[in-house]
Amino acid sequence: MGHPSNGWNFVTAGTARDANSVEEIMIELNRVGYDGAVSIEWEDNDAEQHAGARAALANVHRGRFAASGMRHDEMLKA
Repeated sequence: MGHPSNGWNFVTAGTARDANSVEEIMIELNRVGYDGAVSIEWEDNDAEQHAGARAALANVHRGRFAASGMRHDEMLKA
C-alpha cells in the first residue's frame, strides 16, 4: 500500500484525488430509500491520519442531502 509502483493508492473520500463521487453515492442511497449507517474506511498514505479522517467525514456530510419527497414537476405545481 502506498508504493509508487502500484497502479492505485487509497485516497481520502471526497477529495479531488477520489475517483468516486461521495455526493453521487449519497444521492443513490437516497434514491433507493436507504437510511442506515454509512461506514467510510479511511486509508491515505499521503495525508496525516487525523486530518485526513476529519476531511473525509466533512466531505461525506457535505454530500448528504435529505431525499426529496416529490419530483421536481410536482414541486412546481404545489
